[in-house]
Amino acid sequence: MNQRKSRFSIKAATSTIIKEIKGVLSFIKEEEFVRFLDAIKTSNSIFVTGQGRSGLVARTLLCG
Repeated sequence: MNQRKSRFSIKAATSTIIKEIKGVLSFIKEEEFVRFLDAIKTSNSIFVTGQGRSGLVARTLLCG
């Protein structure tokens, strides 16, 4: 089997994802996050959707 070297590696991809997540988290205010969680906890139903990483997060919410 002929394996070509990929320009991307799991370590590079993971590093990029972590950097993106840290960037997003830096914009979240703690008070807003608490209000968000309270809204989820007290709602009768929640609709979530997504593809890719967003879809994985949506499925995680369904399991939690």
